[in-house]
Amino acid sequence: MIKSALAKQYCVSFEKNPSNNNFTKTFDTDILFLPDENRHDYRIKVYLVETYIFDIDHTLIKGATGIYFVREGLKRNFFSLFQLIKIPIVLFKYRLGFLKGSIVEKEVTFMKGLTKEVLEELGNQGFKNYGMTSIFRDAEILIRDLQKNNKNIILATSSFDYSVKPVADFFGIDDVIASAFEFSDGICTGYIEGRAAFGDSKKEKVLKYLRENSLDIKDCIFYSDSHHDIPLLESVGKAIVVNPDIKLRMRARKENWEILRYRKTLS
Repeated sequence: MIKSALAKQYCVSFEKNPSNNNFTKTFDTDILFLPDENRHDYRIKVYLVETYIFDIDHTLIKGATGIYFVREGLKRNFFSLFQLIKIPIVLFKYRLGFLKGSIVEKEVTFMKGLTKEVLEELGNQGFKNYGMTSIFRDAEILIRDLQKNNKNIILATSSFDYSVKPVADFFGIDDVIASAFEFSDGICTGYIEGRAAFGDSKKEKVLKYLRENSLDIKDCIFYSDSHHDIPLLESVGKAIVVNPDIKLRMRARKENWEILRYRKTLS
């Protein structure tokens, strides 16, 4: 038996030699078997399959996952309105392009003192109660179709891991690049671990992930709604913008990037 164990980013073609009728068949699978008695009749060709990278907020889901997380925290009295008074201002600055990574890293101190278990519960229940029905229908159709064809899918977002993990679980996606909280003895310190996955930092984190998994940025397609993701959009093989903000829409038109409009949700 010839066994070929390949990463999911490849499809394999077993092609019969010219003297054997040029028969070709392509398989999208991890492990392929070819009977010993036929091995001399075939040539093996390996073709790279694209990797799809998706932002989450306003791209796959209407609104921000962090808001669903916070709403659940308010309902359970983990947060107070006084603690969260700055959030609408931060979101407004984010959409208009006035928010810097250093500011983002100062806006999570209200999480201080919460355990990992509490954050996980708030993320799961917040998504279940408010976020699940906000998934864009077209986004779900796209991802399900990609999964049926064994495509690589990565979620890359500046939002926090505990608020976006339920989205990844909903789609059955294992590879997630997100901002992460810092913990000490299982308790959140109120600060971000390392740098937030925001702007250039998000691009760096994605590039690091791709290098570690032997993937090429030029073989990637990236979907995003935000001009903050322009550094990554400029780097990938194909950039697609979804419900773009004003700055990204202008840049997309200039660069002739594909623009998608998602409106209907699962609600």
